[in-house]
Amino acid sequence: MAEELAEKVSLIKPGPGTATVPPQEKEQTEKEAFIEETKARMDEWSAELEELKAKAERAEGDLKYRYKEEIDMLREKQKIAQEKLAELERATDTSWTDFKEGISSALMDIRKAMEDAKAKLK
Repeated sequence: MAEELAEKVSLIKPGPGTATVPPQEKEQTEKEAFIEETKARMDEWSAELEELKAKAERAEGDLKYRYKEEIDMLREKQKIAQEKLAELERATDTSWTDFKEGISSALMDIRKAMEDAKAKLK
């Protein structure tokens, strides 16, 4: 019984001589995951921006103008984030963490601006 359990555990745990993921490949995987997560967030914000645009089309007078101002500002921030994401995608696997901070900052800026815009335009 103990031998059978030990055999099952050895199938799960890597033993001596078992290949592990090299740090460079692990870093690349983290980079790819971060890029995918960032793209997903940006897609969500694009959808929210389209909702604001639809509301703006239904709005009248001063409110319509305020929607347009907010949407234009959000689009500009989104453009900056997309440029930073493109830089991140081109970054080498060893230097991508330097770009990660810049895109994270841009994403926080977009999120705050999106929340502010929604609050202003309620």
